[in-house]
Amino acid sequence: MWRPAEHSDQENLQWAWLRAVEWINWPLFISQPVVPVLLYFFTWQSIVISAVVIAYVWRIVVAQRFVSASLVGFGPFFVLLKFVSCPVMAFLIWQQNDRWIAGLALLWPLAVHLIEWPLTMLEAVLAAFFPVFEKSQRTMDIGPVQQRLMSALGYTRRDR
Repeated sequence: MWRPAEHSDQENLQWAWLRAVEWINWPLFISQPVVPVLLYFFTWQSIVISAVVIAYVWRIVVAQRFVSASLVGFGPFFVLLKFVSCPVMAFLIWQQNDRWIAGLALLWPLAVHLIEWPLTMLEAVLAAFFPVFEKSQRTMDIGPVQQRLMSALGYTRRDR
């Protein structure tokens, strides 16, 4: 768990910014070590569509209203498992002569970024045409999520 009192203001803000970016895209972020395993058992279409739908619902419903400091702190350590799961599952899938899916399993951490970008664009387009989505677009900015995260950690800026 991150302890704000042990770090400078700049370190705290940088850490919170990185964790806020991860929190907004949390389902995709933590999918990095999980999806390659799922690709071994399920069709790639169902997994990718599920990941996109879950990520979009997360951004609209959860990320705007809730921040968990403990989950945010645990996430980067969990995601390190991708360095084991991606190559191992890619090899196992490749042995089944499904080379395209093996490539997807190996490169899933990069594919996550290709999925995040269209989600952000979709939210911007919806906010431009539908006023209902404008408020959600503003709260999905990194700054408000970063502030909620720092509040959850009990961070207070030091006076100089």
